[in-house]
Amino acid sequence: NRTVYKRIGDSKEYRLLEDLNIFDKEIVLETVEGIAQPNPRDNLPGVIMIGSERIEFFKITDNKLSQLT
Repeated sequence: NRTVYKRIGDSKEYRLLEDLNIFDKEIVLETVEGIAQPNPRDNLPGVIMIGSERIEFFKITDNKLSQLT
């Protein structure tokens, strides 16, 4: 039995370039600079907070986050 805690920092803010809807398959940001890279091979997603929502992603292409979970 293990308990794992993950701290999600709030030191960086990101701006959406497009409105975000519940059915979207990607998130377009002004910049992805400073976002932790996901590691799909080890099943470790990247994480971003949008409002109070924690969104996980497995792919970064240019300024787009995709493969959202």
